[in-house]
Amino acid sequence: MALEDLFMVAETISRIIPKTGVNVSYYMVLAGLIVLLILSSFILVTIATRSIFTIFRKPPSFIVKAILLVGVALLILGVILP
Repeated sequence: MALEDLFMVAETISRIIPKTGVNVSYYMVLAGLIVLLILSSFILVTIATRSIFTIFRKPPSFIVKAILLVGVALLILGVILP
């Protein structure tokens, strides 16, 4: 399903900007999506860390371990199991 979405996004972008001469490949779209994913993950982890710091007042190492544990659990549930 995700590969079909990637092809659809690449085809849509190549239809939107055909006059500029830019060759839109699937790898370009995939690289853009990966960059957006990394940036949004960093922002979400920063917000979550700061909010947990203010709520629980725990040491930073505990917070980082808890966030990594939640991330691994979500990775297993969302990517590996289906």
